[in-house]
Amino acid sequence: MVGQFWGREKELSLMKSLYNGPGSVFLRIYGRRRIGKTQLVQRFLSEIQGKSLYYYVDLAEDAVLLKTMADAIFQQLNEKVVLRTWDDLFAYIAELARERFVLAIDEAPRFLDSRSIFLTRLQLAWDTIPGLKNTKLMILIIGSSIGMMEKIIGRNGPLYGRVTHTIKLKPLDYYEFRQAFPELQEHDRILHYAAFGGTPHYVLAARNERGTVMDKIEKLMVTPQAALSYEAEQLFVAESIREPARYVSILRAIASGKVELNEIQAETGIQKEQLPVYLKRLDKLLDIVRSADPIGGKKKNARYTVSDNFFNFWFRFIFPNRSSIEIGNTRDALEKIGSQLKMHAGGTFEQIASELLTLYQNRDIDGTHILFDRIGKWWNRKGDEIDIVATHFKTGTVYIADVLYSMEEYKPVDLEILQMRIKLLGFPGVYRLILISRSGFSEQVVAEAQRTGIALVDLKKLSELFDAA
Repeated sequence: MVGQFWGREKELSLMKSLYNGPGSVFLRIYGRRRIGKTQLVQRFLSEIQGKSLYYYVDLAEDAVLLKTMADAIFQQLNEKVVLRTWDDLFAYIAELARERFVLAIDEAPRFLDSRSIFLTRLQLAWDTIPGLKNTKLMILIIGSSIGMMEKIIGRNGPLYGRVTHTIKLKPLDYYEFRQAFPELQEHDRILHYAAFGGTPHYVLAARNERGTVMDKIEKLMVTPQAALSYEAEQLFVAESIREPARYVSILRAIASGKVELNEIQAETGIQKEQLPVYLKRLDKLLDIVRSADPIGGKKKNARYTVSDNFFNFWFRFIFPNRSSIEIGNTRDALEKIGSQLKMHAGGTFEQIASELLTLYQNRDIDGTHILFDRIGKWWNRKGDEIDIVATHFKTGTVYIADVLYSMEEYKPVDLEILQMRIKLLGFPGVYRLILISRSGFSEQVVAEAQRTGIALVDLKKLSELFDAA
């Protein structure tokens, strides 16, 4: 049964296209734990017309796995089969796959953990003439451990070269996230997104709690033994990470605002030449840290961010207060979060603004046509920065977006500061300005925008644009 489900239109569209296409399909679906892989597969299986078999891999010996596979066949296909070997299974599947048939194997890396021969026999069954690859089988290999999935399909893995398509699931973007909270005002949605991010498990937890965002934070994170208290630790366990203390220290440093390599080194005490190794693993293996260079700038001026909003929030506010929380002193943590949450959401608002521009490619925002082939943030070593810069090489258009998440409206002084920073940017081309402000714009800014063609997006307009996207 498929529970609450939001977004994933692109992934579902691809899966249905592959399903309706010719020939066999070997699709790998992976992403870190809690990201919604099983829900995506179950939704897909519920929306197709043909036969399918879903199998969740337990940690057990092959004899037990064969029996549970036979049980799954009986429960889902109403057929009794005797499976003495995996070859028996693949012979049975080959018969079913004379017509389009889907075999979904969830948590496939557990076959490696239990030293099962399933994957090697699957490799043989796929390749052997006539072979499963010559049927109408669509096989889905699903896994949470990114590292173990790489072992399966990597150069030395049993399924190397067999995968025909890959879906790497990431957290829901803001457009998808909004679907979970249709009843909220836009500013409340933004605060929820800043605290809980787009990982479906955390979105569902927040969705199922009543009250304000602060009530939900308290119940789910800022109480002893709260449901989401230990998610960071579990992330490291799932990937069998060695030296988790170093990764925790790095994530804490970045979440607290130490975003450059020198700053992270000073905060953590980890040698500078070792840091790139850990940062790369946090990116490639755990998928929660990203590095970015200033658009049009030098790579040596990179900044790092905790790319998942939930973990960014957790390492900024929950981790430093774990001791107090565990002994029942939640007041201090809640007071800190309450006083800083809106400021913390400013970074999230920039993400949302960047997503809005991408969403409106080749369309208009407040009279400004959006079309670019690069987008990012700009900064220099003196501390000057511009929230969003997007450029289109062919037309020479440079889009500058200034994003303000404040209780005060956007004032002429804000526009003056932006114009000074644009002079430092020094990009050639035709400039188009877009101002995005939570609390709207002063009369003077509105008049200047009308005179010079600046696009203005307040919270009401932002909500309308996402609704219409």
